Amino acid sequence: MNPELSIPGDEVLVLDIINGKEAALALLIKKYWKDIYYVSLTYLNRAEHAEEATQDVFTKIWLMRDRLSDVTNFKNYLFTVTRNHVISELRKSLNKEPVDFDLLRAEQSSNNDQSPEQKLEYKEYRELIEKAISLLPEKRRMIFRLSRFEGLSYSEIGEQLNIKSSTINDHITQANNFIKTYLRANLPGIIISWVVIAGNML
Repeated sequence: MNPELSIPGDEVLVLDIINGKEAALALLIKKYWKDIYYVSLTYLNRAEHAEEATQDVFTKIWLMRDRLSDVTNFKNYLFTVTRNHVISELRKSLNKEPVDFDLLRAEQSSNNDQSPEQKLEYKEYRELIEKAISLLPEKRRMIFRLSRFEGLSYSEIGEQLNIKSSTINDHITQANNFIKTYLRANLPGIIISWVVIAGNML
């Protein structure tokens, strides 16, 4: 017997949650945990971050339960809350860390292990980065590619282009800052499109 068959529909669960029944929240978590976790893991990349994000989403649902009476489609609402939370976490990450190009190269080499949806989103993410790089001034773009994609050291780049290491560092820093800003402005659209795909799969 499928255990999910014993879980009430969303309308019943939501009504019970509005009335403060924690058992209904537990059933809601059981019903949607894997879906929310999968969305979070796809974009946050690390299992511990995805698990924490998933917990946060259900915590928000519980804390905002007095607003649920106005929700007409709970599944869409749940994925909207997830989308907004993941976007927030991505922006925090981009504020703290440079774009991890080593990770991108590693992911590209293991691309065969990804689902079709993940491959599509990875492709779009790569294209976003390439677009951002293409908008850099020519010299900065050249220095950035030599460093991040060809793996040259600052001294090697300096010898090749006849410029100081300090100048190279300035170019790399400014390039990273621009790329992070560009990604923060454009990542939400990718996440929204993926959430729509995920929602249609449920």
